[in-house]
Amino acid sequence: NNVVASGANDSITNVTSADAGTYTLTVTDSFGCFASLPTTVAIDHAPTKFNVTGSGTYCQSTGAVIGLDGSENGVQYDLLSSTGYTVPTINGTGGPIYFDPVHFADTFRIIARNSNNCVDTMNLTAVISILIPPSSPFAYSIGSPLCEGNSVNLNVLNSGNYNTFQWYLNGSAISGATLNNYTTTTVGSYTVVVTTSGNDCPSPPSNALVIHALPVPTISGPATACQNATGNVYTTELNETNYVWTVSGGTIDGGQGTNSITVTWTGTGAQTVSINYTDANGCAAASPTVLNVTVNPAPTPTSIGPTPICLNSTGNVY
Repeated sequence: NNVVASGANDSITNVTSADAGTYTLTVTDSFGCFASLPTTVAIDHAPTKFNVTGSGTYCQSTGAVIGLDGSENGVQYDLLSSTGYTVPTINGTGGPIYFDPVHFADTFRIIARNSNNCVDTMNLTAVISILIPPSSPFAYSIGSPLCEGNSVNLNVLNSGNYNTFQWYLNGSAISGATLNNYTTTTVGSYTVVVTTSGNDCPSPPSNALVIHALPVPTISGPATACQNATGNVYTTELNETNYVWTVSGGTIDGGQGTNSITVTWTGTGAQTVSINYTDANGCAAASPTVLNVTVNPAPTPTSIGPTPICLNSTGNVY
């Protein structure tokens, strides 16, 4: 019954649910003739406004998690940056929601769209600042080879450039290892993570320093041999260095300094052959590997037969 708009291109703004109802369009021509057309208008409600959360300063590696302190079932939510970047749409749950982390600085807003295609912008924005972590530090060792049992001193190059340190063994933080150096004898892979002054964001892990387990040589060859028999061959692993063989009760005929030797056993009874070497990591066994060898005595020939005998006699058996 009331005129709410006039003109060919007029519109109604700021509508509410009270504006729903039947509207009549009346057109009057220059002669004063008119015609009317009624239409029913339904007003769908816009998505409920919730507050954007997540403003703050974050490390680039972890990123910022932006969300809403509430949401509606059946409503889709989009996170948009001021530069047009969007995060994949997520659906409302009836409770707080969170988007995948973002890893760059910007101002973000969240747009909601319900099943009626009504769109609204949520309250507030998320202002994100990003801290860039330092580059991976370089770790190095001083002194002993990186072998089990050695006291190995691990260090950080240019350690004065960093504020904090944390050493890791096989990917797990070592309790109390928070100086620029760390001394250890334990086998494993060591890395260090650092921060710089005014920036608590941790660096990526350093290069790995690996403390290697000691080798355990093996020996293949006869465990039983005959006295004075030659050509007894004993072997150990290939492609190592500093091979040192020793035998008791025998002699090494050839191969010392290699992975294979030949032995002549001159003694009898319980004898031994042993080996130690340095592996590709520069580590030697804590003690030589020993193979016990039983050496049987050589037989002593005897002969039985008639003596003395007569010249030209036959049938003398020995």
